[in-house]
Amino acid sequence: MNIGNLCILFRSKIQQEEIDEILKEFPDISSSNVNILVRYSSGNYIVWLDCENEFDWETTNSFDEQDKDYINKYMSKIGVLQHQPIARCLSKKQYKEFNYMLAETVVLVLEGELDELDKHLLEIELYLKNRNCEITRKWQLEYCFMILLIVLLLFGFFRCNYEHISMFYGISSDTMSILGYSVLGTIGATLSIIQKSGKKCYDCESGKFLNFLEILSRMFASVISSFIVIYLYKLDLIFANFSSNKNTSYCLILICIVAGFSERLVPSIISKFEKGEEGKEEQ
Repeated sequence: MNIGNLCILFRSKIQQEEIDEILKEFPDISSSNVNILVRYSSGNYIVWLDCENEFDWETTNSFDEQDKDYINKYMSKIGVLQHQPIARCLSKKQYKEFNYMLAETVVLVLEGELDELDKHLLEIELYLKNRNCEITRKWQLEYCFMILLIVLLLFGFFRCNYEHISMFYGISSDTMSILGYSVLGTIGATLSIIQKSGKKCYDCESGKFLNFLEILSRMFASVISSFIVIYLYKLDLIFANFSSNKNTSYCLILICIVAGFSERLVPSIISKFEKGEEGKEEQ
């Protein structure tokens, strides 16, 4: 496609001979390293994506002699965007899209389209911000379901063998039962993470490991929360109206899920007990 003396050329749509003809003006460029020829202006410049889908450009001597002091300023901004930490986390397709956007920005710099250039830079920043949120949500949901699957498998194993495990470690069967039910709090934590994942924008620049630790800590906190709530339930200190020999197991499962889902449930229960103790002391 031609726009004045500008050409948008894709390697898949052009003969190798034509690429070689264009590159005669730029002898330092190897045709094998031109994957996508983004822009070409005869006698001025060439902008392309190389075989690794990274953008590059070259200008002619006659173009360099022109008085364009603003070029270095904007090239510096493009360089900062190019080396954002988020760029290392992009998929191959996203990385190619990102570099193509940067290549188009280079074209605007070389053409002196400063009004459009500022808008384009903002669009690239928004693109990185959106990918940042998406990548982190993906990581956290993957880790969440992976941990949940492992926990449920362990729950099934302990459920079938908790008497033997109880005897081996010298733990009472009642405590083992509470521990077994407590791990179901991870179901509630998973629901909570899913609910909040679409409402918050996370940062993936901290890396996968830190995101994994964050999810693991939430899962662990949900188990502790469930254990505390079940223990209080067993002592008839909370949810006494739900106590029933017939439906005890179902009540415990529901309580665990609710305890894991609600981050404020255990702190609010503890605060109620504290207020109750303070009232007794005042009397």
